Amino acid sequence: MVNHPNDPGPSENFSLIEPLIAVVVFVVDLFLPMAVGWSQSPLLAGVLAGAVCGQFSLLCLWAVFGTERLLARWPGSLLVAVLLYGVLLAGISVVPAPGDPDLRPVIMGALMLPFLFLLSQVPLWVVRLATCWRIVVDGTQDACSPRQSRQFGLQHIFGATAAVAVALGLASLGLPLLDWPDATPDPSVWLGLMAAFLACGVWAMLWILPCLWAAFIARDKVAGTAIIAVYAAVMSFLILAVMDILSGGGPNQDGLTLLAICLFHGGLAVVLLGSLHLLRSGGYVLLRPGRRQPPATPGGSSPPADTGDPSLPSSL
Repeated sequence: MVNHPNDPGPSENFSLIEPLIAVVVFVVDLFLPMAVGWSQSPLLAGVLAGAVCGQFSLLCLWAVFGTERLLARWPGSLLVAVLLYGVLLAGISVVPAPGDPDLRPVIMGALMLPFLFLLSQVPLWVVRLATCWRIVVDGTQDACSPRQSRQFGLQHIFGATAAVAVALGLASLGLPLLDWPDATPDPSVWLGLMAAFLACGVWAMLWILPCLWAAFIARDKVAGTAIIAVYAAVMSFLILAVMDILSGGGPNQDGLTLLAICLFHGGLAVVLLGSLHLLRSGGYVLLRPGRRQPPATPGGSSPPADTGDPSLPSSL
């Protein structure tokens, strides 16, 4: 991946993801848990849960489609996820709880986070390898063919192996903290965790791909945002229907439950789609090999994607 000599490099662009994360941390992860704890409102809890899921989805997206090299994106995104988790716990700890606090779920969550983070990216990596999409600085040209962009080098293989080994090691330390009577590192427990974490990745992909389309691909951004709002409403009704089926009862007439689910999806969409819109306004585009790239801003312009010299090295 190379830049045109007259185009600004990534270091010369103001990356909006850092200030965005800072705002979300202190507004959502620190103060909103206090409000939820004091009010005990399920509606605020839905907004908080959706915002946290939106942050996690954004970090998974950046780890797969981001601008930095792969071995820099993974640890950097994971470090931000750990910091967000710590700030969220700090906000929750401010509200006094009756009885002695149980630190086992907190420790287990921290130990499971790397494993969850890696497995949740698997569906996105399937999309990345199939499409060769990347989020890059406006004006960046594709210097490798789609076939080369799908290839992993030895450094990627060694780095991925080390990351998986560390994540598995940390997760194995957290398993004894579970309340299950058979919470031991046997194959059934690991398969259950992997299935649950992969399901989280599929759920994140169901939100990341539509938001990517609305922020970077859709010609009418207002219409794209409206479609995401309708998508959130439809998903809310589907989740409510699934809850009714699993509970074995008839149609759920609890409007508060439906409103809480809608607020959950609303918080997720606002954080994820809003972040992508800010990235686009800050000079980033979704690079799709073989397609002419739209400008990131009304006054900007991007040259068409260039397959370039096949001899140049690819960059994941």
